[in-house]
This record gives sequence, C-alpha cells and structure tokens, in this order.
Amino acid sequence: MILSDSLWWLKRDWLHLCACFSKWVVELVVMDSSNQYAILCCSLGLLSGGVAFMVRFYWLIVELWWNPIRIRRIFEDQGVRGPPYRVFVGNMPEIAAVAKEERAKIMDRLSNDIGRRILPHHRTWSKLYGKPLLYWFGSKPRLIVSEPELIKEILSNKFGHYSKTKSRPDSGDLIGKGLVVLDGKKWAEHRRMVSPAFNINHLQLMTSTMATSVAEMLDNWRNGLASGQNEIDVRKEFRVLTADVIARAGFGSSYREGKRVFEMQAEQAHIISEVSRSVYIPGYKYIPTAKNRRRWKLRQEVERSLIQIIENRRQAGGDGGESANYGNDLLGLMLSAARQEESKGMKLTLQEIVDECKTFFFAGHETTSTLLTWTLFLLSQHQEWQERARAEVLDVCGKHPPDAGMANHLKIVSPVFLVF
Repeated sequence: MILSDSLWWLKRDWLHLCACFSKWVVELVVMDSSNQYAILCCSLGLLSGGVAFMVRFYWLIVELWWNPIRIRRIFEDQGVRGPPYRVFVGNMPEIAAVAKEERAKIMDRLSNDIGRRILPHHRTWSKLYGKPLLYWFGSKPRLIVSEPELIKEILSNKFGHYSKTKSRPDSGDLIGKGLVVLDGKKWAEHRRMVSPAFNINHLQLMTSTMATSVAEMLDNWRNGLASGQNEIDVRKEFRVLTADVIARAGFGSSYREGKRVFEMQAEQAHIISEVSRSVYIPGYKYIPTAKNRRRWKLRQEVERSLIQIIENRRQAGGDGGESANYGNDLLGLMLSAARQEESKGMKLTLQEIVDECKTFFFAGHETTSTLLTWTLFLLSQHQEWQERARAEVLDVCGKHPPDAGMANHLKIVSPVFLVF
C-alpha cells in the first residue's frame, strides 16, 4: 500500500518537476552559453527525463499488474472468486465473446428472462464461480452483489466507504459532471441547488403537462389504426412521449429546443455504447477519427443549444436579483434555487448548470421510456392484471385526464410499475 501511494504521488508531480527543471536549464544556457554548461544541462535534462520515464513505468506496473493481483488475493481469501485477470484488458475480451454468442441466439419473444441477453457474462460466471462475483473491466475490479441485505448496506451507507465508480472520460459528453457522478462536498452543494426542482409539490403541478402529451400520443395511435396501420412500435412511441414530457416539464415554452437536445443525446448514447465495449486507451478520444469527430460535433451542438436556452431564460427572468422569475418548469426552478444559494457564497457556473440539464434529461428519458415499454410488455403477458388496472383507471378517473389527486387513489396501477 505504501509503495502504491508513493508511486501515485510521484506520477502526479513528475510532469511539474520536469517542467521546473527544464525552465532552470533554459535559464542556465541563457546565462552561460559555453559548451561545458550546455553539455552539463543537456545531460541533466536527459537524466531527469529518464527518471520520469522510470517513475511512469513503475506506476504502470503497479496499476496494471501489482494492484489487480493484490485485490484478487484479498477477495479470494474471503471466498469471492471470478475469472482470471489479464494485464491491461482484464476480462473484456471474454465479455465481448459471451455477448456476441448470446446475440447470435434467437430469443423467445414471449420470455421476460432478459438477464442472459443483457448481461450474459454475469450469468455464465456466476454458475462457474458462485456469488458474489469478481471480474475485471480493464484493470478496474467489478464486484457483483446479489444479496438483498448487502445491497441495502451498500446503498444506504453514509460513511463514504462505497464511492461512485469513475466513468470513462469519453462518457462525459452524455451526462457531463452533474449530480450523478459527483461525490462529497461538491455533490452536497449541487444536490441542495437541484433538489427544489424535483420537489413533489412542483412535480404534481406538471401532471396536466404529462396528460396532454399522453393524449396527443393516443390520438396519433387512433389515427394510425384508422388509416390501416396494423402495428405500433411502443418502444419508439414511448421514447418520443418521455422526450416530449421532460422537454415540456424541463423547458416549458422552450420544449421544442429541448426535444432537439434529446435527439442528439440519443445519438451520443449510441456512440458511447459502442466504444464502452472496448478498453479505454488514454488520449484516444483526442484522435480525429470519424467517430470522435462526430462525438465532438454532437457535444458542441448539445452544449450550444443548452447554453442558448439557459441564457434566454436568464434574460427573460429579469435582472437576476431577488425578484427574478425564471418560470415554474424544472430549469426555472433550478435557476431560482441557484440564485438563492449565491447569497450564501455558493454558485453554479454556466457549465455546471448545463451538466445538470444533461443529467436529468438523459437519465429521466431513458429510464422512464424503458420502464413504460417493459411494463406494457408484461401486462400483455398477464392480461388479468391489465383488465384490473384498466377497470380501476375508469373507476377513479372516468373519461377525464388524471390529475395528482386521482393518481393517489390508484391502488392497483401504482404497484404494477413496482411489481413488474
């Protein structure tokens, strides 16, 4: 542990030390241009470069070989096993091979056993090595926990023992450095400024907005069926629906610009999903490949669109003083909360606000649309629950769009989303 910490310190500061030494060498050469001093300075420069290279080399050995072996032995002593570690790549080649083999199989369309399709390596290795399971994502360990009590302990622990996993640098395009990836004091500051936008009372006021979007979707379905359309791709439809709802609730009158951000984020997610299956090579994201150039362009367009929306809202809100009114949508509530916190010495930069917008747009969009699609699929497999849920909605709401008060009386519909 001491060796690892020491090498980490050296790795962190070696560039700074070399830069200082190079500056000193230049000053010596300028002060005395004799050959003797020049040769001495060049020799010392080469020596410092060699030392820096050796420090970096030993640090790589610790990170790519010593630490993984040490961690694996610690877990094996506790009875936790997994596939063997391979230098640099970890178990990623095996993960890719198992996934490719599973995708080649024809999945039963009426089966809800999706675990083997989404995470086939978990199921394969759990049978071989048992649970919990340890495997390697590059040189980083991944521990798979399935015991409910242990999961509860990890999620509810407040002592900081379980830190958030650092995401790949190239995934920052999608969610930035928002609340999802922050830790410690910075997380607490952001949460205090963002949480008012997600207060239950504010969210209940958006029920009518959600009902309007759902009504428009159902009208489109009816028109399609009347014109002879035989099938509806509910996955696609729910993606459009959730994008519309979050754009209206998040941006208010600027929801059309918000929907454009969703479209670009969907393409970003597809690109990041592809690159995440390979080992991250430091510096590769700066190489102007076709995929990287497209990723750069999408990031610039998303941030440009969000900055424009935020600046327009700030201008419309007034002078930015205590009386500023930024609106009652999520963006307006977040800007108002951030303005109030400025008086306490805490301030969100424009980039931080952009990152928070990225986070709640993408996170809310994907999770909600997937939940709706999955629930509808399972209701089609359990039609007795479908009939009970429909009867309850008609009984409570009648022919009127539901509001927050009605939703509280849906005793069957609400648990359906949790059970399924």
